[in-house]
Amino acid sequence: MDPLQSPKVWEIASALSLAENGSAADAVLRYCERRTQGILADFPECANPAELLVIMTAMLGTRFEEVRSDEELLELQ
Repeated sequence: MDPLQSPKVWEIASALSLAENGSAADAVLRYCERRTQGILADFPECANPAELLVIMTAMLGTRFEEVRSDEELLELQ
């Protein structure tokens, strides 16, 4: 099964009230692009991906963790 057409991707598209015709993955990606562009409109000085990451984590209330080993993953969990 193509992971981009998995039931989970369709579930995400449905939860975001995205159109269910065509590719659910494409619809989710377009949604993310629009959301990112909207957020960046408030930060015109954002000049690189590292700055974008800082802005997005703050705006979305999330964090990113870099995991380098199975042990680190277990610790994070």
